[in-house]
Amino acid sequence: MSGNPWTLTFTGVAFDLVEPTPDMVSIKDIAHALANQCRFAGHSRRYYSVAEHCLYVSRALPPALRLQGLLHDAAEAYVHDIVRPLKGMLPDYRPIELRVMKAVAARFDLPVHPTMEIHEADTRMLATEVEYLMPPASRAWVLPEPYELREIGLRYPGQMGLPPGEAHRRFLERFAELAA
Repeated sequence: MSGNPWTLTFTGVAFDLVEPTPDMVSIKDIAHALANQCRFAGHSRRYYSVAEHCLYVSRALPPALRLQGLLHDAAEAYVHDIVRPLKGMLPDYRPIELRVMKAVAARFDLPVHPTMEIHEADTRMLATEVEYLMPPASRAWVLPEPYELREIGLRYPGQMGLPPGEAHRRFLERFAELAA
C-alpha cells in the first residue's frame, strides 16, 4: 500500500481512500458500517441507519435492480454518510466517493452509476423517511410522494428504526438472498 490516506475497517482492512481496490471491499464491512451510521446526521426522531434505508430501497425495486439498490450507498461505509445539502458544498467529496463506488461496483459486478429507477427509489425513500421519522420542518421539503409502507415490506411506521445489530443482520440476510 502506498502512503495514501486510509481508514481501518471493521474486518481489519486498511482501506485506501485514494486508490481503493475491489479486494479491499467487504460486505461485512459495508453492513457493519452502514448499520452504525444514522441517517439525517442523527436528527431523526429515532435511530434509523443507512443500512435500513438501503434495505427498503432494495425492496421497492424490481428484482433485477434489488442488489444494486441494496448497495447504492455502499461507498458510505468507507467515506461516511453526509447529508445531501452538505455533499454539494464539499467539491472533493464526490470524486472520492466515486472512486470508492467504482471499487464496490467491481467487487460485486454492478454498474458504478445508479439507474434512474434506483435514484427515484432512493428519493421516494427519503420522502418516506421524512414523513415517518423526521420532526416537522420549518422549511418545506421538495420531494416526490412517499412510499406506502406495504411497498417497502412494512405494515406500520413503528417498524422503522431498527437497532444497529438488527439492521446489520437484516442487511447481510438481504445480501445473501440477492447475491445467491
